[in-house]
Amino acid sequence: MGVLTAAALWLFVGFLLALSPALYRDGVLRLLPESKRERASAVLSRLQDTLWWWSLGRLLSMTFVGVATGLGLWLLGVPLAFLLGLIAALLSFIPNLGPIIAAVPAILLALAQSPQTALWVGLLYVGIQAVESLVLDPVIDRHTVYLPPALTVVAQLLLGTIVGLLGVALAAPLTAAAMTAISILWVQGVLAPGRGRETNLLHER
Repeated sequence: MGVLTAAALWLFVGFLLALSPALYRDGVLRLLPESKRERASAVLSRLQDTLWWWSLGRLLSMTFVGVATGLGLWLLGVPLAFLLGLIAALLSFIPNLGPIIAAVPAILLALAQSPQTALWVGLLYVGIQAVESLVLDPVIDRHTVYLPPALTVVAQLLLGTIVGLLGVALAAPLTAAAMTAISILWVQGVLAPGRGRETNLLHER
């Protein structure tokens, strides 16, 4: 329940931020000195785009997982199929760990019917996650930042230890935002300042 609540809370906060992003961006800029606002505005704009595309991609991916899981479980005759589909959709917000947690109650319910049904349910979850990882995620990565699986796992372990389940749920978007900020402020701004200015101009266009 804690993980589901964290996922739903992040989606709600993301929806509120998407309604009027300029309001929050301008509020942050007013807290900075005049000399830093131009650079900060470029960083915040990139962060806004990254989190927007990441959230939209996650929403599309979650919709696919929920619908496919619910229909698949219903065809297999598993009780509470559409409720399990909703749980799978929400938990797919959390990379790596979410799909495993979502599969446990479905397999247990299927096991109460027969071992064969439980096996088909397990294959169903594996197949859906394979389609998501091999087809949907690469499309999402084209519009946002690529998160290496090892880096995502490390972020989940670190934030999970510090914050708990909320940290695990928010590890992926926070890591995406951190990688975008590091790319602009350090890689482009310090290591390759000329390239950073060129990238910002192209982004503004």
